Amino acid sequence: MYHNKTRPDITEGCKEQLDPEFVRWVWDFKKNRRPQLLERLSDYEPYKHVNILKTKKEVANFLDQVKADSFEKERIDSNNPT
Repeated sequence: MYHNKTRPDITEGCKEQLDPEFVRWVWDFKKNRRPQLLERLSDYEPYKHVNILKTKKEVANFLDQVKADSFEKERIDSNNPT
């Protein structure tokens, strides 16, 4: 999309570049890095709930739920002044 062009979020004159090492890292992530990451995340399960969102729809639903929970907490807090 921005090949050999300046992206809007990059300083003028800097061109989009794909580093072969980074492309390889992304390509191999699921096989080489994901298992280690999931293992490390599982260490937190006794203390925290970890959400793994795989699709845009899951992200949107999660954010909607966080927003709804926040509004509900505000409503409860405003009805119960301390």
